[in-house]
Amino acid sequence: FDVADFLIKPIKAPRFKKGLEKASSRQTKLSAVAQASAEREIYLKADRRMIRIPYEQICYLESVGDYVKIMTTDESYMIHGTLSSVDERLSHPRFIKVHRKYIVNMDKISDVEDNSIMLSGKVIPLSRAQRPVFLRSINVLKG
Repeated sequence: FDVADFLIKPIKAPRFKKGLEKASSRQTKLSAVAQASAEREIYLKADRRMIRIPYEQICYLESVGDYVKIMTTDESYMIHGTLSSVDERLSHPRFIKVHRKYIVNMDKISDVEDNSIMLSGKVIPLSRAQRPVFLRSINVLKG
């Protein structure tokens, strides 16, 4: 039940206040730990275990029907869900949706040409709708 404190009747105001402070402190600490984790990594549920994947290892995410394929530098993972739901959970600023089927890690892009992005040897389409947002996200020097 994740109990923070235990109060016995009759409840006195100072004891009640102490219990509230204890619960609030615990919640603040848990939130800080969760936030720090969300800024660096994600955990995937697979085969009754949780697999830790640091953001810097993720190359791109691809929508495949009712699943999302997460491609890392070493291997790929499939999870059940939508690309939109995964996009909401990604709290790292270097991930950007470039197509209705793709989210890419900006740090892994090697080349951009017209309506495609080269990423870890894979060509990923850049949609017309996402192109202006993408171009504002990168530092382009025109020559």
